[in-house]
Amino acid sequence: MPAPRTLAVFIPLSLAVFLLTACDVSSKSPTGEPTATAVVASVSRAATLRPLRVPLGELAVTPDGELIVSLGGGLRVSPDGRRVAYWARSGEGEAVVVDGQAETPYDFVGRPRFSPDSQRVAYLAKVGQRWVVVLDGQAATPYDGIGLLRFSPDSQHSAYTAKAGKLEVVVRDGKPETPYDGVGLLRFSPDSQRLAYTARVGEQWVMVVDGQAGTPYDQGGFIRPAQFSPDSQHYAYEARVGARWVVIRDGLAGQPYESITRPQFSPDSRRLAYTARVGVQWVVVLNGQAGTPYDEVVGLRFSPDSRRLAYAARLGGKGIVVVDGQAGTPHEGIGHPQFSPDSQRLAYTAQVDNKEVVVVDGQTGMPHDGVGVLLFSPDSQRLAYAARAGRQWSVVVDGQVGQLYDEVVGLQFSPDSRRLAYIARVDQRWIVVADGQAGTTHDLAIGLQFSSDSRHFAYAATADGKQTVVVNGNEGQSYDAIPEGRITFESPSRLHYLGVRGNEIYLVEEQLEAPARVGAPLAASAAAGR
Repeated sequence: MPAPRTLAVFIPLSLAVFLLTACDVSSKSPTGEPTATAVVASVSRAATLRPLRVPLGELAVTPDGELIVSLGGGLRVSPDGRRVAYWARSGEGEAVVVDGQAETPYDFVGRPRFSPDSQRVAYLAKVGQRWVVVLDGQAATPYDGIGLLRFSPDSQHSAYTAKAGKLEVVVRDGKPETPYDGVGLLRFSPDSQRLAYTARVGEQWVMVVDGQAGTPYDQGGFIRPAQFSPDSQHYAYEARVGARWVVIRDGLAGQPYESITRPQFSPDSRRLAYTARVGVQWVVVLNGQAGTPYDEVVGLRFSPDSRRLAYAARLGGKGIVVVDGQAGTPHEGIGHPQFSPDSQRLAYTAQVDNKEVVVVDGQTGMPHDGVGVLLFSPDSQRLAYAARAGRQWSVVVDGQVGQLYDEVVGLQFSPDSRRLAYIARVDQRWIVVADGQAGTTHDLAIGLQFSSDSRHFAYAATADGKQTVVVNGNEGQSYDAIPEGRITFESPSRLHYLGVRGNEIYLVEEQLEAPARVGAPLAASAAAGR
């Protein structure tokens, strides 16, 4: 059937409307991948472009795609992909520009930072010999120096370290806490209500949680940053006391060891695990109880339902995977274990006769020269990974080996688990392979993702110095740059991204109109035969 056409509407600040000539967006022939029996039909795209002007400098694009503002600093894109901020120089000094609007100029400004919800902007600014944090356009109390600012996960709170004379203080939501001789890394809890950081009092270190200092550690002691549990009710951290290390959980110290790794909570927050060295061997410590010693332990991981714990271990020159304290079959080498989303399946790589195999639910797969990251589908029924044969790579899904490429990256399943897509390199060109079909070649392809209903896939592509967003294999309008290659699906049929032309940055919003799906994708057909 004839290729659909893309309609782009520019809505400048003057509210004048221009209609671009529609262009042919038919896909080029696939390269090197077997033809699928059925594919998703092409999609019609209507794009609305809203410009955000750049008043204090011209935009330039570096060879690697980074946007630079002449007379200023690199562009920052908000997490939701709808806003931009950068710093630029003017006759009055330096100013941060947010969505095209310049804020108050200062002697010097740092790079702006968006909050997780994209609604707030913060940055450092210098006034004379002192520094301030500017948050939501308002300058806070000046200090002699300021450290990195952090937003809470819900974006409602902020915190940073500040230097006042010889002391340092944490400023939370604009209010200074107790000053110390030094302050370490700040960390908010997942629910945004708690804050933890390390602080130095003379030659001693303490952990400060919710404004309260914990047990001090004498000279020679050291404290690592705290970890909060997923439910935010607990915290844990490592502390060195002399030549030994302990894990402190909710203020209570555990057994001392010669060395320990960072503790991790289970998803339900009820269990805490870490590895510890005893002499020349290592043990896994679960809720304070040490397990079987091994020569090496790595890849400690809880299952998503928190009921299982797995890790890779080495003993007597052999590698094994240990699940819930039970050691599996020994191999020449072993990779990190991976649980499926439903916690019922386990996969890992193993070395057998100088080859790498994938072991799934205890069953050993075919040998490869190398194996990449293992990926379970969202429904836990399928497994995919990149496998190396000589110097080339293919994707193996459900035990079926695909086409060989020079490189494979960005492997991902669709939300409904039926489709599979990835980015592959052929010589110096890149293609996106979806449902077993290779698309148009590009100089670069990034940001691959599926829509929530799994009907569409999109990515940003570079060719001949221009960038475009490709949806279901169909190229859209071209731009000088698409910052960070970031594309956001707002709904199954609507997406947006930023596009740059000249010295204007456009918020591009596309409405997708897809015909009914024809047949079933190749990847889904393979799954049905399992």
